Amino acid sequence: MRIIVFGGWFGSRNVGDDAILIGLKNAFSKVSPEMDIVALSTDPKYTRTMCGVDAIPLLNPIRTLSLDMHLGKMYLDAFKNADACVVSGGTPIYDYDHLSRSLHIGLPSFLRKRIFYFGIGVRSIESALGKLLIKRLMRNSNRISTRDEPSKYELTKLGIMKPVSVTGDSALFVKPVIDESVTKIFEANCIDKRKPMIAIFPRLLSENYRMHYHEFISIHEILKLRRNLAMFADYMLDAGYEVVFIPMHCVPSDNDLFEINAIIRFMKRGGVKIIKGNLRSDEVLAIIDRMQLVFGLRLHSLIFAAMQSVPVLSVDYDVKLRGFMELIDARDFLLEKTVSPQTLISKAEQAIDSTRDLRKIFQSNCEVMKQRIMKEVEYLLQ
Repeated sequence: MRIIVFGGWFGSRNVGDDAILIGLKNAFSKVSPEMDIVALSTDPKYTRTMCGVDAIPLLNPIRTLSLDMHLGKMYLDAFKNADACVVSGGTPIYDYDHLSRSLHIGLPSFLRKRIFYFGIGVRSIESALGKLLIKRLMRNSNRISTRDEPSKYELTKLGIMKPVSVTGDSALFVKPVIDESVTKIFEANCIDKRKPMIAIFPRLLSENYRMHYHEFISIHEILKLRRNLAMFADYMLDAGYEVVFIPMHCVPSDNDLFEINAIIRFMKRGGVKIIKGNLRSDEVLAIIDRMQLVFGLRLHSLIFAAMQSVPVLSVDYDVKLRGFMELIDARDFLLEKTVSPQTLISKAEQAIDSTRDLRKIFQSNCEVMKQRIMKEVEYLLQ
């Protein structure tokens, strides 16, 4: 069986998107080890190397519909040769880029291919054009599942008539790398693993929220969050923790290292560590397993922490964080954007003190999500 997967920014060097694709491959292989997966990727060579998944170039609609017969044939053949098409990725349904979405979802419909929306994220669709197009594109789907309840709610609000189930994120099926690899990463970045460790996963937030794919946040809220994180890091250093900043996406338009440096400039003392270089998702997963707490503004930093039963803390700046924290029963540790540094520190200490209870809760909820995902996989591969 051959499946073509698209919908995420595969190939973009985003650890979370890599994890989605790797997890999808691992989940599918549990049911059908011989199954062939092909992803649409912005960098096919990177996707093959980092994710172990075959890939072809993701093209924009203008290039795809151009007079370049080779490009057109490549795309057409990829979809023609597929037994089914899976729309996955982080958040493939949102209220812009409708031309690209219409092409990539419309083509398999035109070719009468089975289409599955698999654990997708959905943002609010407010424009008349968006509502019309997305309803039309999804009416030919064979099955729809979302990664969280808010995404299901948005589809229901749109008037999608087909049943929608909530599963979870396929990154739950990523496996951590062996322990020796993590030791080498710590040594290369001068991290003292003898100390208790806290990981901070920032995200480059911007008033240009569409470009960075998150909800609106003001510059005032961004600066306040940076100052609060700086005070939090200073406090944890004074308390004897090794504070480690970890980037999950380092490309010019969305560089977590820029945000890390912006936070460090507000700090009063030095001593924090930054893990640099392009990390694989299995490496990040294994690194998190060594931590006493994860503060994450990247969704998949929270997913990885829950997978490894590590206490989590985050800030409510985007619906996808809300959705996941509800799924793992950790809504109490999702703080307001304008939270005070004192509350942030207090909640961090509460989370660490609750490690034993949170471990049980996270293990149980992650297992439930994995079972739901496997049911979707079994249905898809029938």
